[in-house]
Amino acid sequence: MKANTWSKVLESKSGPLGGSSGGSMTYDSTSKSCFYLSSRNGLWTYKVADKAWTQIKPDGDQPITDDRKNRYMLCYNPEHNVIMADNGSGRVWVYRAAKRKKKPDE
Repeated sequence: MKANTWSKVLESKSGPLGGSSGGSMTYDSTSKSCFYLSSRNGLWTYKVADKAWTQIKPDGDQPITDDRKNRYMLCYNPEHNVIMADNGSGRVWVYRAAKRKKKPDE
């Protein structure tokens, strides 16, 4: 931000596209990754240091549906260290990408 310039960090045909309808993105400060979720593309992570998208397929009940009309709100909750996904259906899903390192006094 100090440089006040844009830099291209990825040019790839794999991974979700920025114009993907119905997708939502958030940053997880514990895993130092961006997460993107949509009903069309599934769950992806983007690590700035690696400059690459990776698709994630977690075990368990998924917020992904075949309904292409679903839109997701995605956010990272630092207090509980989880990514929360809500598609307005009255159900909320959580995903933990990385465990927190314990502080020396814990």
